[in-house]
Amino acid sequence: EEGRQHASKLDALAAILERLPAMQYKAGERDMAAMQHQVIVEYDQAAAKKAGLASSGGVIETRTSQLVLYGDSKVGGDSAMAKCVGLTAAAGVELMMGKGRLSGGVHIPTQPEVYKAVLALLQKEGVIFQEDSQI
Repeated sequence: EEGRQHASKLDALAAILERLPAMQYKAGERDMAAMQHQVIVEYDQAAAKKAGLASSGGVIETRTSQLVLYGDSKVGGDSAMAKCVGLTAAAGVELMMGKGRLSGGVHIPTQPEVYKAVLALLQKEGVIFQEDSQI
């Protein structure tokens, strides 16, 4: 493929890497994707009470969400990254085009009716986040 034009430098790098034997998965090998999100929530006394967190003052909560996902080990199977990206996009399309779709077109995923539905669809496909909360 020498002299071939690539759409981007990333495409050119990918073309080089896919030709290197050391970069190829061997039979039974697979990739892994790992993510962790940590959010620190500060509640004043009124918000803590509303959230059901009894306190005479403010409350600080640390919420952690973790995902460890493995790609398929069979030849031609989906990589962990393909699952994370592709299944999330597919869940969004399902919400926009499916029977229970929300009115009004595309929605930002910070709305509970959007993210809860997407997470439920991802869970069915094995993309499961482990949630933890510490006060």
